[in-house]
Amino acid sequence: LERALVLVDDTKRRAAIQFALAKALWQGGGDRRRAVSLAKQARTSYAELDASESTENAEVLDDWLQRHRR
Repeated sequence: LERALVLVDDTKRRAAIQFALAKALWQGGGDRRRAVSLAKQARTSYAELDASESTENAEVLDDWLQRHRR
């Protein structure tokens, strides 16, 4: 996921990778501040997309962020 994050330039894919990495860091006991930061970045990326492409993903991210903020 770290490597993919560097390589991808498509907004939708980048947001999906950011969120996947955020979840992996959180669940794996990694850097939780970074996990939340990545999720916030993904949320911002989804906000930049057409609403029909991003609404469901944004809602899932909002829910995740609510449960994982400190």
